[in-house]
Amino acid sequence: MLTTLSTIVPILMLLTFFSYYKRFPTGDDAWFAEESYWLLHDGVIRSEFFNGLLGWENQFFVSHKLFLCIGSMMMWIGGNSLYVVKLTSLLFLGVLVFLFKRYISHRQLEKSSLYIVLFLLFSNTLIVKMSFEYRPEVMMMTLGFASYLLIQYQQKYFIALGGVLSGMALLCHLNGIIYIFAGFFMFIFTEKKINALVFGIFATLTSIFYFYDVWQANGFDTWLYQFRNDPATQNAFGLVDKLKVMLSFPSIFFKSPQEMAISILLITFCWTFKKRLSQLPRNLIVYSIVLVVSFWLITKRASGLYEMLFIPTMMALIIELFSFIENKPSFKLSKPILFGFFVYFVIGIVGIIQLIHKINSRPYLPEKYATLRKYIPTKSVGLVPLQFFFNEYENHESLLCFENFDFQLAQSKLKTDTESLAAWARKNNVEFILFDYKNTKANFFLKPKEILKGYKLVYFDGDFAVYVEF
Repeated sequence: MLTTLSTIVPILMLLTFFSYYKRFPTGDDAWFAEESYWLLHDGVIRSEFFNGLLGWENQFFVSHKLFLCIGSMMMWIGGNSLYVVKLTSLLFLGVLVFLFKRYISHRQLEKSSLYIVLFLLFSNTLIVKMSFEYRPEVMMMTLGFASYLLIQYQQKYFIALGGVLSGMALLCHLNGIIYIFAGFFMFIFTEKKINALVFGIFATLTSIFYFYDVWQANGFDTWLYQFRNDPATQNAFGLVDKLKVMLSFPSIFFKSPQEMAISILLITFCWTFKKRLSQLPRNLIVYSIVLVVSFWLITKRASGLYEMLFIPTMMALIIELFSFIENKPSFKLSKPILFGFFVYFVIGIVGIIQLIHKINSRPYLPEKYATLRKYIPTKSVGLVPLQFFFNEYENHESLLCFENFDFQLAQSKLKTDTESLAAWARKNNVEFILFDYKNTKANFFLKPKEILKGYKLVYFDGDFAVYVEF
């Protein structure tokens, strides 16, 4: 097994790093990068892309604050390029690997456990995708697992530091509160109530900094207004809506093959060793259960992306269960376990190859947008896809995004169509509009070469169209 993994893992890592070359920018990359940009330049988190929506152009209080702070530091060091912001998640993936090395040493697991961890990480399509995307999940799951690892040492200062790290996960995203719940109730259920108090105090003291900018701006009412009306939370308010989200929660682990792979592998291990599950570390079992249950209670939607938050503990369970095999006098993998690994590997390889194919089958957007500059007025107001941020943002007076139009009209319950788009653009003094038909689609997009009132078509190549005000 060790020989096989030592051959496969370097290949998987090479494929993963190959997928980083000219990795396409996502809307999330640009959305969060713009917020980090203004934090670096203005000292507050805000967004011009969403000017006119909930006051986000002045200050955005319901944001991923620590994550954006780290991103703004990366920008300060390396500029606001796509690769710089994407590198943030990759750095935290490296920290996660180091943490697993410490975990394996602390638990005195076999050497092959680290190879299994690397195999699970680099043949997981979701991890490969998100390890080079500017979103907070990799940072959150790393801080959460670091917190769990520290509190295993039982000394008060380690427990306090574990509380700080769980609070930092919340500062990255409010969903990070699940790591506070998991650590606190792990101590409660394992009858370590003093430790629960120490952990809870330091986690709470750290979490309070989430409201530092709100307090500084005397903006609690604005924060509450933004939180209550955020487009991302609208489907979770109200009893019926919340029940729908809770009922659909298991789909997080089975949304598509990329989420399904590690879920199937873990289920296979648990079924194979069902008589020995009681021998797993009690802390790990309690922590994992509370993590899932608490997220089930608070989540606003059942997105497969959120499986990321549980992957480190799922991997810890797998390597703990795998140790039952290695400790046998005659080491041999059962057919179900072999099949589980095979399915995991196939899903991962197919997913990574599809990702690399997607990267190479379309133009690299920052380069493509650069070729369009001669058709676009400089220092102008534009309506653009979010991805236009990279290398183009500072060339213009102000940029609005299509999602802003979509959200604002949805709030006003007006019809979202081409005519409304043109009227909204004129109202916001938009001087040019860029349509990306290949990477961004919406029901209000013009058909190719369609007439747009108040604007003339100056460029069209089948995939991109530029309309300029006349």
